[in-house]
Amino acid sequence: MNWNMQNEVSRANAFGCTVEQLRAHHAKNREVLREMLAKAESSGKKVNGYTAQKLRAMVADSDLLVKGGY
Repeated sequence: MNWNMQNEVSRANAFGCTVEQLRAHHAKNREVLREMLAKAESSGKKVNGYTAQKLRAMVADSDLLVKGGY
């Protein structure tokens, strides 16, 4: 098992779920962040207190989580 998988298993255990459930949760979060980003970009305003720039960074981080890169 590589380091990323061990880390993922540890995070899943901490939340009391399986790795698959954790990945599904991250995927859902990523979709919500993408929706928020689209709204921030189209309106030019913050969404839930986040600027479009911050949301882009959050989407990039969530992409790594979904791919198991964290």
